[in-house]
Amino acid sequence: MIYFVLALMALSIYMNIRGQQKPQKPTAAGLEDFSFPSAAERPIQVLAGTRRISGPNVLWYGDLRNTAIKQVTKGMFGSKKTVVGYRYYMGVQLGMCHGPDVMLREVKFGDDVAWSGLSTGGAILINKPTLFGGDENGSGGVSGTLRFHPGTWTQTANDYLVSKVGSDLVSSIRGVSYCVMEGMYIGNSASPQATSFVVSRFPKSPDERFKEYEQIGLDANPAFLCTR
Repeated sequence: MIYFVLALMALSIYMNIRGQQKPQKPTAAGLEDFSFPSAAERPIQVLAGTRRISGPNVLWYGDLRNTAIKQVTKGMFGSKKTVVGYRYYMGVQLGMCHGPDVMLREVKFGDDVAWSGLSTGGAILINKPTLFGGDENGSGGVSGTLRFHPGTWTQTANDYLVSKVGSDLVSSIRGVSYCVMEGMYIGNSASPQATSFVVSRFPKSPDERFKEYEQIGLDANPAFLCTR
């Protein structure tokens, strides 16, 4: 009798396992699944003083890569790794405002500050992989190199963009300030967080004798804006 009961239990467990539907493996998003505003939607802004640029122009994006997010699940006969999502890495060029002499003070993704400081140009290393809650409790984070171009009249083309697109198709965009996310980790969602920047620009005085009046706190002198 006991063997009959054990057989029934074993059969019940087997049928239960067979009846369970295997969860579908998520599919990684392609470049066409990402949505960015077009540069044609708004003109490049003219800046004087300090302000937040919350609608940067997306001039280019590409170089999409991904890595699988795996979760360990335990079963009756051991454990296995299951793909539950993907981390996305991408290059993005973001136009901010007319230069020259633009200074970058803050980088924000959505409502979260990823970097703050003062940059007059060059590479900025961001390491906030859990900024949006991480893989388990949110949509990941951001990390990698963000390169800031301050809009000088002598700036050169971004090397990362040249390596991905080709020197014939990449402009140095002299006189325009922009940032390039150089293959950065941008989260685990195909809907990237909106990027915004706090930037400053103080138009120069036409006369060196009045140079000290170019900046009033974090504001620009409107008199010099009219002369440049």
